[in-house]
Amino acid sequence: MLYQKLSDGRIAVYAHLDRFTEDIDNFVYQLQDNQGSYELDYFPRSSEFPVERGDVIGYTGNTGTRYSHLHFEIRSPQNVPINPLSAGLSIQDRVPPTPQALAVTPLSRRTTVNGNYFTDILSLTYLGRHAYRTEPVVVSGPFGMEIRAFDGVNDVHNKYSVYSAEVVYDDSVLFSFAYNQFRFSETHMILLERNFALQRHGLGRFQRLYKTEHTAGLPFYHSDRDGRIDLPPGEHTVRLILKDFNGNRSVVEVPVISVRTSSPRVRWNYAADGDVRCRISPADSSLPGPLQVKTVQSNGRETAYTPASVSLEHGSLSVTLPSFSARRQAYIVELPSANGTVTRKFPFSPSHAAEPDPEFDWIYSRIGMIAALTFQEPLYKPVYLELISSKNDTLIPFQTQDLRHWNTPPLSHDLLKNAALLVTSNSHILTFFPYHNTVAQPENEAILASRDHRVEVHFKRNSLFYPSLIWYRNQDNADDNDITPIWSFAPGTVPFREEAEIRVKVPETSFPRRQIGIYFRNGGNRGWHYLPAEFSADSTVLTGDILSLESFTLRRDSLPPVIRILFPRSGSTFNRGNLNTLAYRVYDEHSAVAEDEGIRLLLDGAPVIFEYNPITNIVKYRLRSPLDAGGHTIQIVATDAAGNIARQSYDFTIR
Repeated sequence: MLYQKLSDGRIAVYAHLDRFTEDIDNFVYQLQDNQGSYELDYFPRSSEFPVERGDVIGYTGNTGTRYSHLHFEIRSPQNVPINPLSAGLSIQDRVPPTPQALAVTPLSRRTTVNGNYFTDILSLTYLGRHAYRTEPVVVSGPFGMEIRAFDGVNDVHNKYSVYSAEVVYDDSVLFSFAYNQFRFSETHMILLERNFALQRHGLGRFQRLYKTEHTAGLPFYHSDRDGRIDLPPGEHTVRLILKDFNGNRSVVEVPVISVRTSSPRVRWNYAADGDVRCRISPADSSLPGPLQVKTVQSNGRETAYTPASVSLEHGSLSVTLPSFSARRQAYIVELPSANGTVTRKFPFSPSHAAEPDPEFDWIYSRIGMIAALTFQEPLYKPVYLELISSKNDTLIPFQTQDLRHWNTPPLSHDLLKNAALLVTSNSHILTFFPYHNTVAQPENEAILASRDHRVEVHFKRNSLFYPSLIWYRNQDNADDNDITPIWSFAPGTVPFREEAEIRVKVPETSFPRRQIGIYFRNGGNRGWHYLPAEFSADSTVLTGDILSLESFTLRRDSLPPVIRILFPRSGSTFNRGNLNTLAYRVYDEHSAVAEDEGIRLLLDGAPVIFEYNPITNIVKYRLRSPLDAGGHTIQIVATDAAGNIARQSYDFTIR
């Protein structure tokens, strides 16, 4: 990298360079020789390398990356990155941003989006002339929007972030941003400025169009409004305006149907006369829409049904239904939303057997944890999440729209702390949350340990942005390289503010302990990655820093690094002056090779200072002067983190 201070105090940055000019290169070579290391930072006096307009100062390359390009920045005199296009530069750009999908996120525990308490993703329809429209969304309560979009420029296939956006309702700007500057200290805030959970689920990078308590001070947010949208009942249109720096824009129309917040409680019971009664409370204007009743036959067919009686008793709606017949297997009370687009179902059956051990999962959100159930077949019984603690028992009803997928509202972490979690139906336990768990709070330290304390995750203060329920479970060994079970920690969708620690006890082995390392696998079965870790003084515990919850295991690495020759090849001959660079590829398939400490390059027995690209695994040494005529030897020694060593020697001739 090269930093150039401009006459007005701003700083221009040129990175991933192949080399500098000859005079700068020679100066850098001397600094490297003096400190015995390739990597260095040096801040010369202004008189050492004066620069005028038109001077060559370096050459583009791919150091530290894969493809050749120029990484260019403009920074303020205070070293704050600013948009280079605002510094008087210009590009040919007539390409407007391209929106791909819109996400609508609840911003309170009472908010529902299309009947559910979690984020819903809406598809887009192109209308022409850079205008788009989403499908209608039914919302109850305050919500925020998130956009997945990219921008382009003329004659370039790269995809860039959108420069600016506005959220507009009724000619009022509810939120806006423009990427004109940011502070390096805020880099980690991208985990909140984008939706980390959706990205971890493989759904893409959604950019939040609202502020949170942590992101409110980001310098590229321009509106005094926070983007929180809370609309009166009725049909509305919210517009998103996406722009690039040159003013090309796209518009997304979002039809929003706002309905009243409603969380009715439905209770079923047998009457003394053998009939079935359903009591719905409260029975007032908060009910979302007209009541509908259906019967379910033994073949699963649903049929609309007229109740024997409907009455209002003490603020509750009482619905009387005849007793069950042989053909009638279940009743379903449906409460459609005001416009009938979203329907909650409340089933009841005395005979239907609930499917045991349904799939039980948790959906992480910053406002609480949502319990989610999936059944293979429709379930015609009410389902509850039962929280049992030393203080009290709490029964929370699941809700459903299709009888297969059920979920709770967002639950406070205080409610989940130190509680046993059961899923029940008609007082029968269907499943329970079996994994060892705890609640980690940002302001406190927390430890999640296996019952035998072989593995522990230590959350420090400020490891998290928000509270989260966390848990682990044991799994089978993946293959012969695993020397412990696989410990899967969850949820992987919780964003970290700072590192947490994982500590694993190392079992007794017949091979050197240094060959043991912690490995993690993120996003499912995408292969194992080495986690840098340190042994305790007695070599019984490995400790490493983590920035997300993953699957972890201990694995053995007994294989040395791999060394591949690029040039010169062994036995080759060159005319004096024709050989300028020596290059080799060094990599390790298991544990990592340290850039400086793990690789040594010797030319004719003398160590030389080389550059190493960890992305391409290329070791490169540029000859300072032509080699003398005669035979020469290159020796490469590579050591991985497990202590395995590889050595290769290559002979070549200069004539």
